Amino acid sequence: MCTCEKDTAFESDERILRTLSSRHWLLVLHASCSSWLTLACFTVPSEVLRSIKALDPAAPPSRPQPQQPRHRPQSLSQSRVHFTQPKSLIGRSQNPLANPELTSLNLSPSSAAPFSEPSPDPVPPQRVFSTHQQSPSVPEQVVSASRRSPDPSECSEAPTPVQGVTEGVIPAWLEGRLTRVGPGARHVGNTSYRHLFDPLALLHLVSIQRGDATYTSKYLDSDTYKANLAANRIVVGGFGTAPFPDPCRTLYDSITSWFTPTPKIKDNCLVNVLQVTDQMVVMTATDEVRVVDPETLDIIGDKRTISDYVAVRQASPHPHVDPDGTVYNLAASGSREGSTYNIISLPNGRIEQAKIEASILARWRFHPAYIHSFAITEHYFVLLDMPLNFGIGALLAGRYLGRSFQEAMVWYPNEKVQFRVIDRRTGLEHPTIFTSEAFFTFHHINAYETDDDMLVIDTSYIESGEVVKSLYFSNLNKSESDPTKMKFDCVAKRFVLPLGDVGEMPTESELLEDVADARLENQAGDSASARKVKDYTIHLQGLTLNPIFFEMPRINYAYNGKPYRYAYAVATEEKYFDFTMLVKLDVKTGEKKIWKDPAYMVSEPVFVASPESKSSGVEDDGVVLTLLLHKTNPRTVALLVLDAKDFNQIAKVEFETQGTVTPTFHGQFVSSFDQIHGY
Repeated sequence: MCTCEKDTAFESDERILRTLSSRHWLLVLHASCSSWLTLACFTVPSEVLRSIKALDPAAPPSRPQPQQPRHRPQSLSQSRVHFTQPKSLIGRSQNPLANPELTSLNLSPSSAAPFSEPSPDPVPPQRVFSTHQQSPSVPEQVVSASRRSPDPSECSEAPTPVQGVTEGVIPAWLEGRLTRVGPGARHVGNTSYRHLFDPLALLHLVSIQRGDATYTSKYLDSDTYKANLAANRIVVGGFGTAPFPDPCRTLYDSITSWFTPTPKIKDNCLVNVLQVTDQMVVMTATDEVRVVDPETLDIIGDKRTISDYVAVRQASPHPHVDPDGTVYNLAASGSREGSTYNIISLPNGRIEQAKIEASILARWRFHPAYIHSFAITEHYFVLLDMPLNFGIGALLAGRYLGRSFQEAMVWYPNEKVQFRVIDRRTGLEHPTIFTSEAFFTFHHINAYETDDDMLVIDTSYIESGEVVKSLYFSNLNKSESDPTKMKFDCVAKRFVLPLGDVGEMPTESELLEDVADARLENQAGDSASARKVKDYTIHLQGLTLNPIFFEMPRINYAYNGKPYRYAYAVATEEKYFDFTMLVKLDVKTGEKKIWKDPAYMVSEPVFVASPESKSSGVEDDGVVLTLLLHKTNPRTVALLVLDAKDFNQIAKVEFETQGTVTPTFHGQFVSSFDQIHGY
């Protein structure tokens, strides 16, 4: 039986690891404290070698080359492999090939800046997570007198409904369920998740009936959850966290584990929820979803895998729902031609009826973009092919080298964004190439078509794709006074795309001079721009609708894909991931309204239309719901109800739980009176 006490004896052992590139063998010579020698030879997995060979031509270009034809992209992104020879080896309790001091592998295109891995978080000693234990006291760095960090500490479920204390009056017509999901426990045993997108998924439910509200929370009983708790460590990683190896394994186990890919468990669904009719699913940015009971939050049946029904590999956690109940989503796949973006449809959200509606190739064959969401209008799907890209070779190698998904991503600040416009009627891409300077977005606000053949796209605009690195806990837990803490800004920005034939227009001509949607009402000066730079290529410049921070955007979903006026979002004054305000934005004038309470952090706002809104045609006739987290009492969570018109508080319901309540990402309100539910 393995005992970790032997590890210290091996630390002084002489170990030699040599890479024999000519035959692709690894030779391991190990002299142990027992004076015996073990010689082991292993063959590098052929699929890794093929991917490295394909991505390492004799003379790679300095950067990925944009494709030329609109429907038959030909160019591909080339990459270079860099190995750093080890100077010393490490102990038998770790995987030597997963240690950055031993060997580093860079499969990113040579033009990209080298990846600087954030420092790992300190692991709290003897900290074991269990859903049956009351959560320990909250560390000082998590809860302070002035603010609460988004770093999820240990937290407990509240499976028994907690009755709230109501201040004000909940509207009588507001009945249903607000279900949200987000990161829960960050630590499993003595291992810790490193990125905000990784902790174990925790579901939150606020049920509203006859003016009263109750709060329930429960961990998603996923395969990820079960595997990690059974091993008492993180054996199924996530976006920014690689699995932790067994600390008691032998050197032989460490080496052989490199040739065994990590298990394909991808159901830690902590990003979003969707109930279209009677079935509620929980999602993340993979092809696996879980069906849960909308009232008890218990899982129903086994996980559902979208790729079992349609040829895709992963899907966005931000689908769109048409009025007839058809769900459309963005899904990625691979083919002989390269990486592919697909639009799939799911009637009434049923995965078993999924089919592909349209497919287009990624602009770079081996480097698809990281696309978190997409936009939809009456006649078009819109994808933003941004220069934050996954390296396919790095993803494949990362399975064997113990690397996370995020470590296979590269940001190309000097490359353009391509706006990929797909006709919903034909499945074909628009012949005009639309580009802009590099930027990144997690979330679209809305998109719509105009009578003068323009396509308007509003996004939560972030200048740099490096924002994903700012969400490592090692950065989030830094003091606000620390100059090394990464910040990010996010504003509402509008792009306007001319869809008509611009072939006869002169080069360098401005195409939005007389377009009303390209500028704010009653404000002279700033305007969105669309400039023809060459035949069938238009370069775009966005219009900032308001300079206030604007993330987690929501709208009245009856106006999704249609001309609209109001959007709602979270905001922060310090450009950190500490959301302290809610914002209502008039996208026609740029005017804003703000709600904030110095005692609370806010979460994504959810608009709920009043029963009269459809007949009245008043877009902001309804309420805005959000969950509040108390800054100094980690066990207090509250439901906030705002009048969507004047943005004043109507009601607040406070719930006192038995353990720490953690932040959420996204959610959905399901009305008791509707048959089809959107967002």
